[in-house]
Amino acid sequence: MSPRKEKTDLNFDYLPDRIRFCAQVAGSGDALSRASGIPRRTLETYLTGKSQPNTERLLILAQAAGVNPNWLFSGKGEALPHGAAGGFADGRIHIDSKAFALPSSFKKPPQDSSSAMVPRDAVRNASFALKSWIEKEGRDMSPEIFAETVLAIVELAPEADKIDTTLVAKLMTFKDM
Repeated sequence: MSPRKEKTDLNFDYLPDRIRFCAQVAGSGDALSRASGIPRRTLETYLTGKSQPNTERLLILAQAAGVNPNWLFSGKGEALPHGAAGGFADGRIHIDSKAFALPSSFKKPPQDSSSAMVPRDAVRNASFALKSWIEKEGRDMSPEIFAETVLAIVELAPEADKIDTTLVAKLMTFKDM
């Protein structure tokens, strides 16, 4: 039987290894399962690569482990904002917009901000508003495009209290033009 992988043995280009890192940050696979509410057996299928979590589950795992959701979706950028699990004490998380290309259907990209500090609530609200819009419209979106779109929403409307499904619907209508 092979020894357990250490953090240095992980390949962050591979989603199961990013999820394995989340488990290490949480303390164990069992701890990540408890923190996320995702059954341990299901988590094991993600860790082995037998199945992939949907977008909602990736967000839940990122929040439970305190990792940057952009990193969990793509493997790009910092896993832990400045090495601190759970973000900064004031509730901000680090978003590296160079980790994602803005969706090509946006006609004009938001102001350049290759590295921005954004409120965690804005990311959370954008994620949940976009998820609600996707479900309401009966659409599907890959985790990578979802992350790119959340980043674009936050850059266009960084104030968390202004991000809701109505705003997302307007932005997505603009995006489809």
